[in-house]
Amino acid sequence: MTYSELIQILDSVHLPYAYHSFPEKQVPAPPYFVYYFAGTDNFAADNEVYAKIYNLTIELYTQNKNIAAETAIESALKSGKLFWNKTELYVESENAYEILYEMEVMING
Repeated sequence: MTYSELIQILDSVHLPYAYHSFPEKQVPAPPYFVYYFAGTDNFAADNEVYAKIYNLTIELYTQNKNIAAETAIESALKSGKLFWNKTELYVESENAYEILYEMEVMING
């Protein structure tokens, strides 16, 4: 997958999103999501990185349990053939739900 293909998958969710965080005072009303690469788990061959494997995290923020927003993200990931794991928590200080999607993606170019 290329980075532009990943962006096409994220665009297909039709929710506001940003890489890592929105600029201060520009955070949209929920639901929205952020995505970032939390690290790598590269594959080695012949003493070098053969395949770059990125740990991709998507954080969905909602004020209430929002099945439609979760379904939109999950459908986009499924259409992109991305295998993900999901965690949900409530952030009291933000009065919001945070749904985490974690997966590994190979980015070429």
